[in-house]
Amino acid sequence: MKAGFAEIVITPPDGKCLLAGYNLRPSTGVHDDLYASAVYFDDGATQALLISYDLLAMEREFIARLKAAVQAALPLKSDHIFFTCTHTHEGPEVRERKFRDRWYGEDRPAYLDPYQEFLLEQTATVARKAAAKAQECDLTVNRAYVDENMNRRFFLNNEQYLGVPGYKDLVPITREHADKELGIIGFCPKDDGHPFGLLLNYTVHPLTAGFTSSLISADIPGVVRELIKESMQCLTCYITGATGDNHPKAPEAGFAETRRVGQVLATAATTRSYDALRITAPVRIQCLTRSVPIRQRTYEEFTKIPRNGDSEASLQGNFCRVETPGALTDVEF
Repeated sequence: MKAGFAEIVITPPDGKCLLAGYNLRPSTGVHDDLYASAVYFDDGATQALLISYDLLAMEREFIARLKAAVQAALPLKSDHIFFTCTHTHEGPEVRERKFRDRWYGEDRPAYLDPYQEFLLEQTATVARKAAAKAQECDLTVNRAYVDENMNRRFFLNNEQYLGVPGYKDLVPITREHADKELGIIGFCPKDDGHPFGLLLNYTVHPLTAGFTSSLISADIPGVVRELIKESMQCLTCYITGATGDNHPKAPEAGFAETRRVGQVLATAATTRSYDALRITAPVRIQCLTRSVPIRQRTYEEFTKIPRNGDSEASLQGNFCRVETPGALTDVEF
């Protein structure tokens, strides 16, 4: 199999945007650059591309535009192109619905159109670079136990919960429903155990800095990539796992904590790359996309959810995010 790694900066060129996490605060500068990290795969019969963006999330319509940009650059099938976001809360908001439905009252910002065009250009460029760097490789696989996350909900026996970010004394005992496995796949040149690229997966919201700063930052994934590049001279495509309620143990702790957690993960990845299992058998690429119909809740159904002390206004504020109550929506996996 062949694989190629590439990365490209996707920081807004002027450093100005609304930060996607929390209530769309204006950025005041750049702490560290955001990246799109690409991995191109080719087993001779099947080609595929994975790109991880330092963004909070994307919508279906923009994803279709990004896929079209990739297909204009490379001969790839649409369902062989995969995108993911690291879910940093300190990157630009690119989702239209927040502005269209006025979740927080903001008008559609002027930066959105030029930044989306910039993302399209950078995506096509990094896709071409990854494909151009494709080389024959063997895979190495390993995993590590990394105790740097917690579940942000501490569940009580009456099905209510306490939000751990607001009750930090509970952090030492929030061990339920947390995925502490760091997954590692290394891509090594033939007959060489030193990887030229790593694919990492760890389940944690990247918001160690979070609301403490109004600076643009990739948060934990950025530190991990930087340190692995420094130590191993290889690129890393970092994938945030099914984070959901999995938070860092010290959310909103600032950039010193960002650095510490990133160092722990990078050290674990580097250490376990050394004793990883080498896969020498032929590896084949298989791509699978499925649509799952999910029914959107009605307001009546919303009112039956335990509120956990939330007000009626909070309920309405969340319900405004339901685009078509009661309708079935195809969600693509």
